[in-house]
This record gives sequence, structure tokens and C-alpha cells, in this order.
Amino acid sequence: MEKRRAVLAKQARTLQSNGQTVNYVDFVLNAESVTDAIARVNVVTRLVTANREMFNSQKEDKERVDRAEVKAKNIMNRQRENIVAIEQNAIDLKEQEATKTAVIARLATEKTTIQTKKEVELVRVAAEKAEAAAKKSFCCS
Repeated sequence: MEKRRAVLAKQARTLQSNGQTVNYVDFVLNAESVTDAIARVNVVTRLVTANREMFNSQKEDKERVDRAEVKAKNIMNRQRENIVAIEQNAIDLKEQEATKTAVIARLATEKTTIQTKKEVELVRVAAEKAEAAAKKSFCCS
């Protein structure tokens, strides 16, 4: 594509400085016969067609490159947005882990407190039973 661009630019400069259109006309008019003139018209037609095709190919390639650049920029923008979202998700996850750790610690403390209260209650109930048994054996003996 870059080579075609250079060729087209060179041809454009040549056209501007030398008046190549006039050279095409002179080329055809300087034919030695009608057959030669037809052949020269054919040559000029091929040259013009080749230049037009090269120009159109260059234009299509540039449009394709431009579309690819836009697509690449869009992909990069989405990737940047995804990176930001991932970073935010990582922050949220750390916050959730900290909350989870705090909840686990609180539940462990509550469990210990409940177990302590249970043990105290069991000791109290055992003491009451022992006291009741002692009263019963003291009364009835």
C-alpha cells in the first residue's frame, strides 16, 4: 500500500509539472498510421485504466486500514474499560474478604461466649441437683 501511495504521488507530481495529459494526446497524434493511432489509444487507455485501478486499490486499502484502526481503538477502549472494571472488582473482593474475616471473628467470639454460658449453666444446674440431692438425703435420713 505504501509503495502504491509513493507511485501515485510521483505520477501526480509528474502530471502537474509535465502536463502528462498533453503528452498522451501528442503520443496518439504522432502516430504514423490509423492502425498505429488505434494501438496508441489502446496503450493510453491501459495506462489510464491501470492508474485508476491503482488509485482505487489505494483508496480501498486506506479505507480498510482506517476501519481497522477504528476497530483496534474500539477494542483498546473496551480493554481499558475491562481493566478498570477488573480493578474495581478486585477492590470489592478485598472489601468482601475483610467483611467476611470480621464476620468470622465475630461469630467465633459469639460461639466462645455461648459455650462459656453453656458451661456456666451446666455447672449451675449440676450444683442445683447436687444441692437438691443433699437436701433430700439430709431430710429423709
